[in-house]
Amino acid sequence: MPLDITDSDGLARLALALNERYRRLDILVGNAGVAGPLRHLACRAEGLERGHGGECDANWQLIRCLDALLRQASGRRAVFVTSASARKAPAYRGPYAASKAALEALARSYAAETANTPVRVNVFDPGRSARACARW
Repeated sequence: MPLDITDSDGLARLALALNERYRRLDILVGNAGVAGPLRHLACRAEGLERGHGGECDANWQLIRCLDALLRQASGRRAVFVTSASARKAPAYRGPYAASKAALEALARSYAAETANTPVRVNVFDPGRSARACARW
């Protein structure tokens, strides 16, 4: 299903379509990240907002729209992809680091909210191997 992850109405339609077809969601994978130095993104009004706020909001919308379907599955797993940048905040990766830190906080909160349910929430850092593969 073609979908812009920042389209909250589209995510709601996705949840309805998944419910009609499958009645469950086995796994939810959330991700966020926008790259570039802060000074360049500051020239575009949507730069940091889309990277930090927009993508964090998209993952919150994924949880909001798909949580009920996730609870219907036997696997019940939500995995959020992070990076060491969330903690190190390296130069020229401010928006990316901010979006990853926000995503981690969102995932920790979701994990706490589902602690007494069968839903399991994990944060996964693929590490250097993913970056090395991306360069090929």
